[in-house]
Amino acid sequence: MWLLGAAGVASLLLQAPPPAVVAAAPPTVAASPLALRALLALPPLALMTLAALAGAAWAHRVGLRSVLAGTQGSGGGRVAAMLGAGGAIGLLLGTAIGVVEVALPRAGSSTAPSAWTPLAVALLYGGLAEEVLMRWGLMAALTLALARLLPRPRAAGTRRVDRSVVAVAVVVTSLVFAAAHLPALAALVAAPTAADVLRVLGLNTTAGVVYGALAWRHALESAMAAHAATHLGRVAVHAAWV
Repeated sequence: MWLLGAAGVASLLLQAPPPAVVAAAPPTVAASPLALRALLALPPLALMTLAALAGAAWAHRVGLRSVLAGTQGSGGGRVAAMLGAGGAIGLLLGTAIGVVEVALPRAGSSTAPSAWTPLAVALLYGGLAEEVLMRWGLMAALTLALARLLPRPRAAGTRRVDRSVVAVAVVVTSLVFAAAHLPALAALVAAPTAADVLRVLGLNTTAGVVYGALAWRHALESAMAAHAATHLGRVAVHAAWV
């Protein structure tokens, strides 16, 4: 899981740093674009590493499964169906998000999703690293913490954690996921309006809930497929609109 997340973080090297970051960097660092990109990738790598460790320790204890981690059935047909379902849901979600974005563009910015983030970064960092961070690490940790704070009786043969506890963890994780997209908004828009902020929070919270539900119901890989496919659907709508 860490290797998947690291591949996603490595994709950040393909992304040009925001102009404000370049202007604030020391001259020696700013003179080397690759060095600056590598420095910017270090904090996400550290967080992703902690999330991978947290998921390895706690995900299986709360019922969060993964094919690659060995806690979900690995039959080829079953895995393909799971990934296909996640991808289809992600495409629909991305299409809906794209429609909202082109219908209500952010003031003062391009509506093109590739204006700052290349598609490769969106697919790899979003689909891999962010899912390790949010669903595998944070959601597992929150679910375990809430299960201990809010113990509920469990019937024999049921999942280890009550569904209401999981639902709270999914929503809280989704809110954190949405808030993590606000710096990207600030990089794209000089003076974001309240509507801009609410749009980013609303769309990403909705997406996070979908990914969390897929990760819990099926496996983490289903959420990864949905997350990556969301970017494809979003880009397709923007491309068709242009």
